[in-house]
Amino acid sequence: MKNEENDKKDPLTEEEKEQAKKKLEEELYKAMENDETFQKRKRFALMFSYGLSSNLLTHILLSLVVNIVVFSVVIGITQLGLIQDHFIYLLCIVLFTFVEISIKITLRKLVPGLLIRSLGIVDLIIEVLLFYTIFELLEGIVFDHAYKLFVYVLLFSILRFIVSYQIRKFFYNKKRGLR
Repeated sequence: MKNEENDKKDPLTEEEKEQAKKKLEEELYKAMENDETFQKRKRFALMFSYGLSSNLLTHILLSLVVNIVVFSVVIGITQLGLIQDHFIYLLCIVLFTFVEISIKITLRKLVPGLLIRSLGIVDLIIEVLLFYTIFELLEGIVFDHAYKLFVYVLLFSILRFIVSYQIRKFFYNKKRGLR
């Protein structure tokens, strides 16, 4: 009896309910887009998010290109190290990229909050250790002193962070239709 009364009191059909739901969702989305606090949080999350693209293959290719460019720019500007063989240098960058992506994906699955709570220190440690093992073992770049290696990796990390942020921002704006 109560169900019949509820059906009689509810003049909306299922189709009208769906339309009303979609309209409310659109209004909520517009309100969130206009909220300054929400926008600041979204930009902050975008800055420190992992991955240059939601597609893994695109992310790997973009990471490879970014690493090749940033490694070459930093070594060219700073002259901290010496490239012995260009083929081995490129091989080291490819190996570095794939191993780094594998380690970071594994860490994000096993301990998801570690990389965020560490404020990038874990990332820097991973990069220094990877860089040292790959480039020193294969002799892609030769450094005179250990401090030059650390300064090189630190500059590489900073420049790559800036470039990666700009790429994420581009994809974010493209997805939202802002540019």
